[in-house]
Amino acid sequence: MGLRAARHRGGVIRLIALTPLALAAVLPASASAHEGHLHTTKAMERSALGLEHAAEHFLPKQRRRAEPDGGPTAPNAVAGGDPAEVGRWSGDYFTLPNYAIHAVMLPTGKVLFWGYPPEPIEGGQRANSGEAALWDPKLGTGPESMKEVDPPLVDPDGAGPLDEVRAPLYCSGQTLLPSGAVLAAGGNLIWPGADPDDGYGDYAGADIVYTFDPYAETWVAQARMSGGRWYPSQVRLADGRTAILGGFDENAPGGSYADTVEIFTPANEPEGLGQISAAGGGPQFLSALYPHLTTMPNGRVLMSGPAEGDYALLDFPAGRAASITDLPPTPDGVNRIGGNAVPRPAGPKGTWQVTQLGGIEDTAPANPGAPPDQLRYDAMATSVTTDGKSGQTRVDAALPSGRAYANAVLLPDRSIVQIGGGNGRNPIEGNYDAVEADKRVQVLDPETNTWTLGPSQREFRTYHSVAVLLPDGRVFSAGDDYHSVEAIAESPGYYRSSRTDTAEIYEPAYLFAKGERPKIKRAPKRVGYDTDFSVTIRGGKATEAVLMAPGATTHGADMGQAMVPLKQRPAPVGGKRKKGTRVLRFRTPANPKVATPGPYMLFAMSRTGKPSVARWVFLR
Repeated sequence: MGLRAARHRGGVIRLIALTPLALAAVLPASASAHEGHLHTTKAMERSALGLEHAAEHFLPKQRRRAEPDGGPTAPNAVAGGDPAEVGRWSGDYFTLPNYAIHAVMLPTGKVLFWGYPPEPIEGGQRANSGEAALWDPKLGTGPESMKEVDPPLVDPDGAGPLDEVRAPLYCSGQTLLPSGAVLAAGGNLIWPGADPDDGYGDYAGADIVYTFDPYAETWVAQARMSGGRWYPSQVRLADGRTAILGGFDENAPGGSYADTVEIFTPANEPEGLGQISAAGGGPQFLSALYPHLTTMPNGRVLMSGPAEGDYALLDFPAGRAASITDLPPTPDGVNRIGGNAVPRPAGPKGTWQVTQLGGIEDTAPANPGAPPDQLRYDAMATSVTTDGKSGQTRVDAALPSGRAYANAVLLPDRSIVQIGGGNGRNPIEGNYDAVEADKRVQVLDPETNTWTLGPSQREFRTYHSVAVLLPDGRVFSAGDDYHSVEAIAESPGYYRSSRTDTAEIYEPAYLFAKGERPKIKRAPKRVGYDTDFSVTIRGGKATEAVLMAPGATTHGADMGQAMVPLKQRPAPVGGKRKKGTRVLRFRTPANPKVATPGPYMLFAMSRTGKPSVARWVFLR
């Protein structure tokens, strides 16, 4: 499901290497230039691209990943240093009831994850239907901690020939609404090649929209979009609306990019029905799949990749058409397909900067003289940071090794941990290769702006993997269609599509810092903007507090996470308090442009950087 055509300035489409299936249909590619960001493909290009794209799911039934001893690696086999410096993986992996292609941290403390069913044991086409489940960390990691919450039945194409299925929400976008409900828009309309008479040779998007009520733990069907979207992005705006853009539309033969923008206006309650409305569109809104979108402190939205041409500022005024302003080219001028984008922590006034990590440059093979079916594309070990105020992009700190389709998680101590990912794309041995070194986490030190390798996890976590911060300060890591522990006995060294998914828990370095963890004994559940509020804390000598927006991630694109340090205010005088507790006073962000309305994890931080277990606070 990876991107294989990227937008470039001037409208040129460039292609990555074709898999063996696509080689049978290679034709001379052509592209026509249009104004702004416009790109287009002609019928012959769609043919080749569609086959190549479909092959990303159907061909890699086997992919080789390096196992020095011919077997799976034990937990923390590569220590990677002192846990107080780089953290550790706790225990072993645990089994999930379905694939975690998407994951969202809910304000109930549970993790919602969803994906598709496994391939049939007897072979053949995977069912185009959705599966979803909840994991409750308070109940451990066994079966009793999981609850299946599959999406409801839906007819994906309305009056078309497709049958009713569980809503195929995988390959959608996702965000949290101000109420704490999850908004999932789009999904997978069709499996290319499943029906030779349906006219589809590439993927196309479903127009479905659902919310998930985290309290009733039920899905609610919303009004459908004006067109389908596959691999779209979503971004929560300062006024509580959500903008939806990007992805493939619903049109046959598939592989055609959506150039429209739609806005979801939520209801007041999690279970209510919101409204979908068009917000304009046109060639200027074309982007690579899963564009990186971040709301800036002035309310505008920064688009920062993944393709070299996807750098712009977007405006979504209520009641008027959306607009877009191009930003200058990046200094390295490369695509970062499968890279991450993380808002860099700043002060209480919010951040203007977003950093992209790694990814694959899909126009620069590592072995340019090789035959087309043997070209390899390596993941980059570089990063760039875009400033949404100046519009400029700079080269940033180099990573220890190149990663693609990893998950970068922002932590409450301002550090960033990158989990999983692969070292490149090889159409012969698999689309997203990984070696043992890719199991090691990469940790960014915010003070020195340098990356350090950390411990290895048990499983590979490359394409279709997820990672989100938990309220207790740990990180949930899951996903990847291929798992060594399931396949190694049958085919040592090879990895077939797994029939299960697994998860692991990463414990960041701050959990091993000196001193006890602060404990939040009392904090408001709801608070307005530019408002002082008190937090009662026991132990840990807490000195500051931060708000962490819950993660909402898929395919290496987190559409939710953000960090806002809180400004400390003079502590209140007088009043009764229990022995051993202290009251700290903080001020919320000045306005919803700095921190969009909705649920946040409030962490109190000790002097040594050790976080409390978070309390959920809603900014209204």
